[in-house]
Amino acid sequence: MEKRLLFVCAANVCRSPLLQFEFSGLVAADGGAEGWRLQSAGAHVAGSLPVCSVVDEILVRDGVAHEEVAAHRSRQLDAELIEDADLVITASLAERAAVARLVPTARERTFTLREANVLSADVTGATSLDEVAGELNKRRAYGLLPTARTGWSFGRPHPLDIPDDHGSRAPKHAGTLSAARGYIRTFHTQLSRALAEA
Repeated sequence: MEKRLLFVCAANVCRSPLLQFEFSGLVAADGGAEGWRLQSAGAHVAGSLPVCSVVDEILVRDGVAHEEVAAHRSRQLDAELIEDADLVITASLAERAAVARLVPTARERTFTLREANVLSADVTGATSLDEVAGELNKRRAYGLLPTARTGWSFGRPHPLDIPDDHGSRAPKHAGTLSAARGYIRTFHTQLSRALAEA
């Protein structure tokens, strides 16, 4: 059974394409790329744009073919993309809310990446992404996310977000995207373990 995973950020030029390409590389390295349909989209897309130069540099350095990266064009999030996904992973709470506004029933299978990492830490025995999403949603409902927001304030990103630093200086932007690479690797490891018997 094909596993359908959608990544969402704001403009689909930085965070979500990075997550899609990195995850694609990880499943290909596992020898299971043919069992996945990976897509990405943006909640507020401003035209058909390529990935930003920082993402391009990171992906090419990670071994993604330049032609593949250059072929990416930003795509607007819509209800059809959401309804077609078994699991929706967003960069931040803002995009998670955008998904729920478009398709309210998708709320139970939509998580920020950092939220999914916390909730999936010890999930095992799932046979599909639907089951993984159901387990993550159950854990979210049980309040299994950390409640302490140590050091958090309105001027800082929420702990469950990967901030949108596209307009920031290149070193800050690259640092945020480097952290996102670590988060997606953790997610891949945990999801692979959860689906080990699938």
